[in-house]
This record gives sequence, structure tokens and C-alpha cells, in this order.
Amino acid sequence: MAFYQEPPRLTNAYDQDRVLGEHLARLLPPEVFDGVEPELREMGEAAAGTLLELAARVEADPPRLIQYDPWGRRIDRVEVSPAWLALQAWQARGGICALPYEDRHGPHDRVVQHSLDLLRSERKGTLSSLLTDLDERLESARELPQLASVVALIESDRAALATRARAWGDSETDVVHAGMHAYAMRLGRCYAAALLVEHSAHRLRQHDDVRAAMVARRYAQRWLSAPLPEINFARLDESLVVLGVAEAAPDPSGAPLLPA
Repeated sequence: MAFYQEPPRLTNAYDQDRVLGEHLARLLPPEVFDGVEPELREMGEAAAGTLLELAARVEADPPRLIQYDPWGRRIDRVEVSPAWLALQAWQARGGICALPYEDRHGPHDRVVQHSLDLLRSERKGTLSSLLTDLDERLESARELPQLASVVALIESDRAALATRARAWGDSETDVVHAGMHAYAMRLGRCYAAALLVEHSAHRLRQHDDVRAAMVARRYAQRWLSAPLPEINFARLDESLVVLGVAEAAPDPSGAPLLPA
């Protein structure tokens, strides 16, 4: 009898992300958290189902530039897959972009928005989708001189992240694992900076308020100025010990490899 292994099945992204739920429970007032949790859970379910399926179709059918029509006329039309249009419509119906401007949760609107956006993007496609999304968040700020230096830092970091990811395609598994911790931390900080820039652009245009731009500038200068860290094999060895995959190498000094 033939044996077929069942593929892994993703479950609700919100229910699986215990850290996010616990963090929001501490950060949000109880009445706000109780009100938004059903929405978060619905987004988590979509991220593991509808959005995941649409994302796979988008990745398999990238946009195409049509330069000429059948009669030789220059048209320069970009054709996208129906799945891309469906993703766009789904996001519009979800109201994620509009949420902070509708004053649904008062000063907590941005926290709720970013949590929903995290769940939406968590499983919507490959790393290339995340890097593309990061680039799109800078669009509203590129023409603002107050944010030029921050945008330049983020774009430089995004390019370095994309280059590192492409290089991993020819690397051994251990090399990828050793670099993943620093890569994930840097990607998260780069994305956070892009969110700050997106918010700063809105504050500048709508309220002529430079304070958010100053915060974004300080954040980017602190976390994105240094080059992307090199691969850390010591961290890989420590991780394997924690997971029980390997035994800790004896330290001549007698000190433990990991803190108790």
C-alpha cells in the first residue's frame, strides 16, 4: 500500500502567536482588547486560509509589463494576477489603512492597526512579498525632505537584506540558521522604521507636525546605521544546545555556555 505523508496544515495565526496575544492584553485596556480580539482572531484565520491561498497564486504569477498592443502601439500597461486584485480588495474591505483615522479605539488605534497588519502579512507570501511591502510603505515619504535621510537608511537596509536573502540560496543549511537571528531582528527593525516613516508622512502632511519625523530619524539612526551583522556561528551552536540537538562544548574556564 502506498504511503503519502500529510502536508503541514497552518492554523489560526493569532491563536498560534501567544506572545502577541499576551502583549496586547497587557498593552491595551481590557475593554479595547475584548473588543478587538474577535477581529484579530478573524484576521488570523484568514492569514492561514484565504490570504495564504491568494498569496501563493500571486507569487506564482508576478506582474508583467505589456509595452505594446497587438498593433504595435506603445501602451506600457502593467498586468497583475486576479489574485493580486483579490488581495487588494480584501485589504480594502478589512479597513486596515483607514483604522487610525476613524478613531475607533482612541489612542490605541495604531497598536490595533499594526497588530492586524502583522497578522495579515505574516503568511501572505514569501520574503520577497515582505520586502516589497516594506518598500511600498516608503512611497508617501519619498518626496518629503524632512524624511529623506530616514528613507535613505531604510532603502539601504532593505537592499542589504534582499542581497543577503539571495545569497542564502547557495548556502549550507547551517549557514542560513546561523544568520537567521540577526537577519530577523534587522528585518523587524527595518519594518518598524518604515511604519514610523509612514506615520510621520501623514503627520507632516495633515498637521505640519515634525515630532513623529524626529522620532523616526532617531530610531533609524540608532538601529539601521550599522552594517547588517555577519553570520554568528556561536549563536547557532547555543541554539542547538537549547533545543537539545547538540551538547554544550566544555568551557576551559568552567563557565556555563548559557546563563541558567
